[in-house]
Amino acid sequence: MSNRPRVNVPKSAFDYITEINGWLAIVSFWALVFILNFNTHLLVLCILSTLLYIGIGQLLRYPHLLNYPVKITEQNALRQYTLSTRFLRYLKMIIVLIFFGVGLNIIISPEQLQPWVAFVVLGLTIIPLIIFIAASRRVG
Repeated sequence: MSNRPRVNVPKSAFDYITEINGWLAIVSFWALVFILNFNTHLLVLCILSTLLYIGIGQLLRYPHLLNYPVKITEQNALRQYTLSTRFLRYLKMIIVLIFFGVGLNIIISPEQLQPWVAFVVLGLTIIPLIIFIAASRRVG
């Protein structure tokens, strides 16, 4: 793993849009917690989502340390690193949106979690993961 090439991964428009949307979701979540409905459960969700967002953001600085489904070489490093960083940017935004949705669910019906939440969470995380793995293997 230490002999993997280190490549500077340029950000695309999708990356910038995903980052902006993620930060807007975090700010909206904090506003929801403090302005609309202060609740300790919401505060915990907000803190966790913010820490995960920042933590994954720090991880994006070191794509050569991540695990990949294919062997990383000089020829495929840029493509693999680009795919993985794009996927992680998407994933961290989705994590914040999922926590935000669960927080809204707590406000709307605190007694129970709505059944659609599980399907949304699975769809927003599993489907992109499958797409990422397929794209990684296809590119080689």
